[in-house]
Amino acid sequence: MRKTMYCGLYSNNQFTVAPNCDVYKCWEHVGQEEHLMGKIDENGNLRVTYAYYDWMSVDPLKNAECSECVYLPVCGGGCGVVSYNETGTYHAKGCFKVKGTIEKQVLKYVEEITKANIDPLNYCDCKGGCGKE
Repeated sequence: MRKTMYCGLYSNNQFTVAPNCDVYKCWEHVGQEEHLMGKIDENGNLRVTYAYYDWMSVDPLKNAECSECVYLPVCGGGCGVVSYNETGTYHAKGCFKVKGTIEKQVLKYVEEITKANIDPLNYCDCKGGCGKE
């Protein structure tokens, strides 16, 4: 399993299952044959297709754009659906709602601690007795 993931659907055990027992990684691709990851057989076993291995073998460190991107630790390569829809492969960057959002979150945090006159190096909101509250 990947250590950093944009989406839980990159994990080994999360799927989208259609009523006919077709298995996909993402609900965005349900019904699209090229994205069929497998099928649940009459014994309840998952019979995977090549698409499953293709999806699960994505490694953002092997993608030049991703491996050099400062957002990689947060997004893990992004969304496989965005990647495929834009490039025809799961192995390209899948930038989606990460760039820009992080900056806004950091600015909001800085505004909050500045308004509250809080020392960010000694601030903790865990309320768990760490001594910094």
